[in-house]
Amino acid sequence: MEDFMKHFKDKSEAERDWLKELFECVSGQQLCAEERVCDACVCLVTRIQETIGAHAHTLPLSYRLLPVSELVARQHVPCVSNLSWGTNQHRAWVREAESLTLANCKALSRVNLLLIGCLREGQGREWRLTDGSGAVRCECVSFSPLWLNRAFLLPHWNYIPHNAPQHNQEEAGGYLELIGSPLPLLSDREGGLAVQPRGVELSGAMGVREATECLSNRQRGLRLHVKGTVRSLLPLLVICGNSFFILRLTDDTNTHTLSVLVTESSCLWWRDCLSVDQSVCVSALRVCALRSWKGNRILCTTDRSALHILSPDAHVHTQHTHAHNTHNTYVEDSLSLVELGLDQCDTGTHTDAQTDTQMDTDTDTQDAPAMPNIVDASEEAGPESVQAAVRVKQSKVISYQGVVTEVVNEGAGLYVIDGKVGLCLAFQPTLRRSLRQGDTIELYDVHFLYRPCPDSSPSMLCACLRTSLKVTTFSRSTGSGVTGNRDDGALPRLLLEKNLTVAQYLWLSHVINQLRDSLVPTLVREGRVCVMSHCLLECVWSGEREKRRDIYEEMLNEPHSCLLSQYCVYGSVCECVSVRRCVSLFQSEGVSLVPPAGASSLCQTELNAALSWSHRTAQGNRRQRPLVLVGVLDLPTRAHCSEEHTQPRTQHTPTDSPQHTPSRTHWSHHTLCLRDQTGAVACVVTETSHDDDDDDEGVQRAVFNTAWIGSLVCVQKFTVVTEQFLQSDFPSVRHLKNNKYIKHTHYRVYLQFSLDDVHILSPSVAMATHLLHAGERRSRGGEKRRREEHKEPGGKRRKMEAGGGQKEEQVKDKNPGEEEGMTTASAQPTPATPSAQLPGRTASAQPTPTTATPSAQLPGRTASAQATPTTATPSAQLPGRTASAQPTATTATPSAQLPGNNRPCPSVSVVIRMDEKEGVAWKNAVVGSGAEGAGLCLGFSVGAAAIGPTVGWGWNPRNEPMTERESAREKNRKVVLVFSGQCVRWFPVLQPDCCYRLVVTDTQDSSVLIGSSVVERRGVELHTSPSLLVRSDWKFYSLTRPLLMSPYHQLRPSRVMSVSDILDCSPVDVVCFQGFVSQRNSLYDNKTRNTGLTETHTEGLSVRLTLCDQSGRSLQVYLDLSHTPYPPGLLPGNTLLLSGFQRKVSRTGNVYCKSLPVSSVTVISLGDISSPQAPPSPPTMHLGHWGLQCGENRGIVGTVRGHVVCVLSLQLQWACSVCASVYTKSCSRSQCFSNSSVFKGQAKCVVEDGTGEGQVWFASEQLQRLLGLVDSQWEGLQRALRVRGLLRIYTSGRGLVCDTDGTDPVLQYVVCLCSSNAVCRLVSLTCKTNTHSRTSEETLKRFSRGERDFMTRMNPPLQLTCISILTE
Repeated sequence: MEDFMKHFKDKSEAERDWLKELFECVSGQQLCAEERVCDACVCLVTRIQETIGAHAHTLPLSYRLLPVSELVARQHVPCVSNLSWGTNQHRAWVREAESLTLANCKALSRVNLLLIGCLREGQGREWRLTDGSGAVRCECVSFSPLWLNRAFLLPHWNYIPHNAPQHNQEEAGGYLELIGSPLPLLSDREGGLAVQPRGVELSGAMGVREATECLSNRQRGLRLHVKGTVRSLLPLLVICGNSFFILRLTDDTNTHTLSVLVTESSCLWWRDCLSVDQSVCVSALRVCALRSWKGNRILCTTDRSALHILSPDAHVHTQHTHAHNTHNTYVEDSLSLVELGLDQCDTGTHTDAQTDTQMDTDTDTQDAPAMPNIVDASEEAGPESVQAAVRVKQSKVISYQGVVTEVVNEGAGLYVIDGKVGLCLAFQPTLRRSLRQGDTIELYDVHFLYRPCPDSSPSMLCACLRTSLKVTTFSRSTGSGVTGNRDDGALPRLLLEKNLTVAQYLWLSHVINQLRDSLVPTLVREGRVCVMSHCLLECVWSGEREKRRDIYEEMLNEPHSCLLSQYCVYGSVCECVSVRRCVSLFQSEGVSLVPPAGASSLCQTELNAALSWSHRTAQGNRRQRPLVLVGVLDLPTRAHCSEEHTQPRTQHTPTDSPQHTPSRTHWSHHTLCLRDQTGAVACVVTETSHDDDDDDEGVQRAVFNTAWIGSLVCVQKFTVVTEQFLQSDFPSVRHLKNNKYIKHTHYRVYLQFSLDDVHILSPSVAMATHLLHAGERRSRGGEKRRREEHKEPGGKRRKMEAGGGQKEEQVKDKNPGEEEGMTTASAQPTPATPSAQLPGRTASAQPTPTTATPSAQLPGRTASAQATPTTATPSAQLPGRTASAQPTATTATPSAQLPGNNRPCPSVSVVIRMDEKEGVAWKNAVVGSGAEGAGLCLGFSVGAAAIGPTVGWGWNPRNEPMTERESAREKNRKVVLVFSGQCVRWFPVLQPDCCYRLVVTDTQDSSVLIGSSVVERRGVELHTSPSLLVRSDWKFYSLTRPLLMSPYHQLRPSRVMSVSDILDCSPVDVVCFQGFVSQRNSLYDNKTRNTGLTETHTEGLSVRLTLCDQSGRSLQVYLDLSHTPYPPGLLPGNTLLLSGFQRKVSRTGNVYCKSLPVSSVTVISLGDISSPQAPPSPPTMHLGHWGLQCGENRGIVGTVRGHVVCVLSLQLQWACSVCASVYTKSCSRSQCFSNSSVFKGQAKCVVEDGTGEGQVWFASEQLQRLLGLVDSQWEGLQRALRVRGLLRIYTSGRGLVCDTDGTDPVLQYVVCLCSSNAVCRLVSLTCKTNTHSRTSEETLKRFSRGERDFMTRMNPPLQLTCISILTE
């Protein structure tokens, strides 16, 4: 140290202390021999002073020389250090950096630190700065081979620490970015590379054109020296531990290209020292045949190959744009040609095939000329061929220069350049240094694609293995934080294994972000998102996969052709949305206020009743972009239920202000719901019965399998229903546009779908058990069938031949499992599903090991993305559904293999069969714990039969098949299950004629499942069953096929009647029937109904449903919803099951049904309510036959083709819209002050068809067509009647008369019109029996013919109501 301090005697005390610390730090790093430490320190101080420039006489006391280990250990924030900066220069740099960066990005913080060390070769062909304390990875825009193994001072650098934890401390520390040239500590070449002096010439070097001609002549021992210009640098690939890259050279005219395969380990350094458009000469190349490239020949390096950089300034570092000052360069002037020595390693030809691969790369090269930005859509090139909804386009290969403005997903290799151009690097190996926001990059031979996927940027740049990427300027910002997840690194591997297209990959990466926001971490673990996304891709994507990838053809073929050269643009790509997004999307479209049919003739009460309910349906798969929902199918959550019970039943105060706020309901307490992290929505769900022992197999019914609860599903085909409940006071149809008449609006949004259109992404434990045993049953059935077939081959045929004279029948081979009603694929052991071939799955769903060839798969990514090889097992799948994440079966014991089943959990259970179910209603019950007192609470009860005793378990049996002890032969015990409060959520999955296992966990007391009964008294016969109050922690599990079925068969299913059965049956009190809804109307009384609709239920609302069956007959059903929550799904087209309804007959003899407090309504089948099919044409009826069987054919709709004989009566009236009184200039009723009126009419005609005649009633909407008037004539008649107000004519004798003055011209016109051929003509009518007509007995009628009178008995005339009229 004394020798060192002698050079600085004139320095101050502070500077001398600083120099001592510098000397101690340098001597401790062991960068050179001890005798050279003093010279190194003197040289270091000289370099520091020269870098400072104008202040060279001083020393930077604020800077501190820091060991590498201390930097890695303590620096956790991105920073920058620049020795040449002053305060003003740093402030200017910060302002410029912040102006160039985007929001949420800050400039790198400045630190005053100095680093020294030796640049050495690290693992994976990376440069590392090493000193005595440790090492750190280095990145540079342009490396020089003269830097290797030499000690340097780093005056200008950025340090970027790693945010994600790594396996070792060195990688966790981060890396350095050299933003300026390093300064050598020693002036000689001690420890450096051996170089050749300037002036050395290569003898025998040939151009690219001559070398191309020599490829056809392969001579043993021939070595070629080739010079040319670097056309592109292909990424570094690692296959089976062998690293290589390809260097493409071109001549001065760019007419000939030549590829050089660099396989020698020592030659891999070339790639860091080369850049595009650089003149080089490569020596000692040999011609080899690359069998993986269709036998084409290529030049390959040897152990004596050398690289000669011909450009004199190729390795000189000029001033860097990252700083405002000029940095001095230290490169030996006498050196212009550099030769890198090579180790002995003869690899021959590269013929690796069918091997697992790994990947690594580095793309740092030197500066290149700037290129124009190409982002306009006009750059889309190539012919297009339209095939159905898919357009095939040709990409264009361009070069591009820009700034990375956004890191979309680092693991997936997705970025945004210049704020408008997307960049996809997934088809290349992972970058050694990930791109940061603010990096300036250059891309050569990159593919330009226009709108490959609607979820990505319209303009996309996709890099293939021919693309060269170079970072020309490092970013000055810290970045915008987290840019993806470390598990997203499996996406590029998935791209290679599954041969995904560009559109599929971009869509998949977008879906991963969507699912991460809507599912993680509440519903799905972070590591499972990629698996779920791939399962979703398999479910909804209909596009074809790309062909297997050949990396050698992609890199070497001329002209260039790869998977990115041609891409498909799909007309309709599914859009994955969250539950909240889906509800808001359809809710924003609203329900338009459409006037009902015949609204012009409706009075105020009728009009507002017709407008009180309306709905809008939209199918998610019929949009321009079909929607896909992903969520958990679940019962209503506890939070929703608790909110329901604590909500008071308040009354809404009406207001005349048009600025009312509509209320909305998206969930229900007695329906299933689809939920994710963003929200929940109620669902009306049906499923198809697949039980082999069920007589109704394949029939749609309400959801009954509780195994769906808790399963993560994908719903692709669904209907969004928006019901609008409107409280209004519109005087007439002319006031519909005035919102001041709207008092309150309530919206209810829910989904309708069938479980046949649902794909399972992740099954619940119960669903996994169900799928497992379903697969086992099919496997056993298929194995039994195969044993029977192989037991006696041809036995049946020989037996029939031996019968003598019998016809020979050939035995057909049936697929295994066919007797079980399943497919062969379900019965046979199948390989693991695509969803199972991803990292992160459990041990029961690991993929089978796959072999990949270099032509089919790029070298692998990181080691964490490799799958664990396991053995595939048979998977179970529900028929008609897609189970994308099925559990694997390894043994026949379900409880030992399924997750959660083997955990000890004492429980008791009983198997029950549901006989009947009441509807959900508001009942008096204890609220909460009882301290709050009594109140209204939702509840229902179920009549059930226990088909076995109560059984104790050591675990939760869930939906495992019945055991022998559960099906003990004993008398079925009847029990009534009472559900109240939170237990109401079980209502949608408890269906009559289904078996369930009721499980109570954390107890071994079997008395909890014994119901309480009424105490018997002597002489009193009890007709009630014991009741059992269901608690909130009890669970129900569906048993679709119990193993012991004898008790099950003894209980016969209840009979469900049809609409025709209800109309024709003998008088019964309570009925259970089904039918599809053809019409729905809201009925209410303004005096009794509540003026507001709450979020929980509708007050005082009554609904009239018109139900029909296949015969065309209809039945009116009245629902009183005063004390029951509104049931969703009461829409035209849906099929309903109504149980516990009262059958009644009106005074006129019409049959109708009315709901009771115990009535239940269940949707068992969904119709296409968005675009319903045309109903079947009504049957043609003859009036004579119809009249004779009028009582039997009540409720039927028929078509009558006949002649209008005469008009019996006609009434035309201007009526007050409020009180329906006659309206002229004002209402005729003195107490009514309404100023609005409507035109109403009614007519009664006699129609005969040759078999008989009938009296047909025509309403206001049919009068214009009946009278044969055009619109102008009909409007003129209404104006003429404005003064009169009322016109009534009827038949008297042989003509039509009126009670008023008969000289009125309007009256004479109407009478003449009714007697003309315009009315008395041939017509075709659609009619139904008049529900208000009263059936009477035969009557005596007098007929006069001449002088004689005749008396005869006549049947009452047939009374019909016209629905529609069609003039023949």
